[in-house]
Amino acid sequence: QTQLQDHVCVCACVCVCVERDEGESAGCVFAHRQAWSQKEIAPFQHVQRMEPFAKEYSTMAGSAPLVTARAIPVSVTPDGRGLNDRGLNLNLARASQFLAKKRWPPGLIKCVQDNLHKYAYRIFIVDDSGSMAASDGNRLVTSANGLHAKKIQCTRWSELAETVKFHGELAYMSQAPTEFRFLNTGHPIQVGTTEDGGTSLSVLQGMLSESPGGVTPLCRHVREVTHIVQSMEQQLRANRQEVSLTIFTDGESSDGNLAAALKPLEGLPVRGVIRLCTDNDNVL
Repeated sequence: QTQLQDHVCVCACVCVCVERDEGESAGCVFAHRQAWSQKEIAPFQHVQRMEPFAKEYSTMAGSAPLVTARAIPVSVTPDGRGLNDRGLNLNLARASQFLAKKRWPPGLIKCVQDNLHKYAYRIFIVDDSGSMAASDGNRLVTSANGLHAKKIQCTRWSELAETVKFHGELAYMSQAPTEFRFLNTGHPIQVGTTEDGGTSLSVLQGMLSESPGGVTPLCRHVREVTHIVQSMEQQLRANRQEVSLTIFTDGESSDGNLAAALKPLEGLPVRGVIRLCTDNDNVL
């Protein structure tokens, strides 16, 4: 343990990973690694399937566009809002209250707070293609008192939407700027960049209420994300921060080789998670 950092990275599907000094994963809870090789998607530390039990504690604490945020040093104002010399204004108290209402234990809440300062920006690529309407998804339904839960079958899209909605709410409550990129629908939605009274969150939730349809242009979105990270690289390294990238998908890209599209992310300050939204063994 003396060789481990005391930093815990809480990934998007509540894979809790203790990180070694050299950045390699030392342990993984609720992880469901798939057959994609680490060599093929080297920038991505974890390839995971969306598990409903993991979703109950899911988070990817991210952060703000680097032009307005610097994670160190950080102070906390009396009302619980995190401030620093670059103007990042995280609402840590509101984020903690949000997670506590969902019965998150204090330790995981603290992990989220720590990670809010680690990542300069969060990006979620959301697969809204037609295949997401398949009914091999699963989600948890909790009792009124929150003490009991059962797993029910649903569409892949319903399972994904529930998780993405959580991350949108967390981004707004914590005021941690986060970008949601739907493969086939409109422009990216930013949540948490400003206190807008929940307008951007409402737009995101409205898009999640629509039915999926279209193809799977993952490569185009990955290339656009790569350009974003490259433009931020110098300041990211100066501030010892990263960009977090989560890809929600149920299959292969329709516009090229995903592994090749991910290749330019190697060596950049980005931490990625691929969440497979299917129980189809052929895909996994």
